[in-house]
Amino acid sequence: MRSSRPVDFLAYRPHGRLVAAIEVSRKTGSTPDWAAEVRDAVMGSNELGDVPYFVLVAADRIYIWGVGSPAGAPPSHVAETSTALEWYFRRAGVDAAAIHGLAFETLVGWWLSDLTSGEPKAQADAVAESGLQSALEGSQINHQDAA
Repeated sequence: MRSSRPVDFLAYRPHGRLVAAIEVSRKTGSTPDWAAEVRDAVMGSNELGDVPYFVLVAADRIYIWGVGSPAGAPPSHVAETSTALEWYFRRAGVDAAAIHGLAFETLVGWWLSDLTSGEPKAQADAVAESGLQSALEGSQINHQDAA
């Protein structure tokens, strides 16, 4: 039997369609290969089906896979976390390298919430280029509790 741990966040369109699964990790020194392994492990242990977007927000980089990315594929877009979430780190009064655990996850939740409403401060080039930003506009972000 497969052990399943929920992803940190799920984004749903108003009509209930799942549009994105978002995982948060405090790992630094992340690489696209590591990110692909994490994505495959998370998606393999959950019954999410063909989710259009998978996002892995690591402490140093944000990795995005778009529609139709097969298992094992490298991320289609990569952004620096400190740049993409700069406004949020400043607002929280914490350095990107110093934030820990649940506080980082909460900060990512604020960012995702702002992406759903099209807030300019939430926009980052790689996120916009990936199509994720448009896909999340008007979506509902649900934080998943660990079992």
